[in-house]
Amino acid sequence: MTSFEKAANVAEGQGGHITWAQLKACGLSRNQIGRRCRTHGWVRVLPRIYRVGGVRDSFDSRLDAVTLWLGEHGYFCSTTAAYLLGLEGISRPKRITVAKPSVPMVPAWLKVVRLTDGERTRPRLVRGRRIASVERILLDIAAEISALDVGRALDDALRRCLTTIARLDDLLRSSQGRKGAGVLKRLLRTRDLRDEKVRTQFETRMLTILRKVDSPVEADHEVLIEDERFVLDFYFPEVRLGIECHSIKWHLGHEAFKNDIRRHRLIASAGIELLFFTWEEVTSTPLTGRGGGPPCDREASSPLVFHVSPRRRGRIQRIHATPRRVREVQDPRRKERGGA
Repeated sequence: MTSFEKAANVAEGQGGHITWAQLKACGLSRNQIGRRCRTHGWVRVLPRIYRVGGVRDSFDSRLDAVTLWLGEHGYFCSTTAAYLLGLEGISRPKRITVAKPSVPMVPAWLKVVRLTDGERTRPRLVRGRRIASVERILLDIAAEISALDVGRALDDALRRCLTTIARLDDLLRSSQGRKGAGVLKRLLRTRDLRDEKVRTQFETRMLTILRKVDSPVEADHEVLIEDERFVLDFYFPEVRLGIECHSIKWHLGHEAFKNDIRRHRLIASAGIELLFFTWEEVTSTPLTGRGGGPPCDREASSPLVFHVSPRRRGRIQRIHATPRRVREVQDPRRKERGGA
């Protein structure tokens, strides 16, 4: 096997990239490496990092090159790390951002942040790439993208148990005055331990609505009935009312249909009433209170009241939920217009 064949085999296992040290270990001289760059399409993409001929320049190939270049001395951070982690609301960044102790001359598509001794954190591995801690990632993106997208990424990280509110609070206490800390702190004020218990985006949306109900609500509540354990998405202990987020993904099919019927019958036998909501009802129908009030309110006649403003005539205007009954009240404007 020739030196060039050895180099090709090494590069094949590294996304088509190879380091200067690896080329020398394969037996290639400086002149041979330079000749390959001039005549066989090899490209020096980063200091001492080469891309062999036939490999297309793309975002993924640049990630491979940067991973090889960083080694054990740096990691991906900011929106690049959030994208690699797959956090919700984070799209592919235009530039790759990394943290490294030194900042050499690099191409325009790469941004290098100087890593000081006080800022070094223990990185984690994601598909073989070193990235910053989740807490540091959320703090960094809070200074670069909109608060709405940061909130979506934060909720996703809490749902996936990638971080906790307590760990984020600890980071903010040591990062006062840092850019992005104010945004992240405001987002944490509207979240609590229930955000760590919800399992889907659907439940996160529902929790946002139920927070405004003037009654304690528990997330991921466990119920033991006849030695069987059931988990309710949300539960109001004062009125023994459960809220279930029903999606087609988990409740479609013959077996799921039979299991749901048995589950609901057992829960009802324990005196717990269930209300079911679909994704469209939670996300597409705006929830507002009367007179522009909060999305959920209370009435004297009913412990829990959801005021739903319809987008079309005849849609349900509000749903009264009590421990004993559930009734639908049609839009009164429809009746006044004779059903028009």
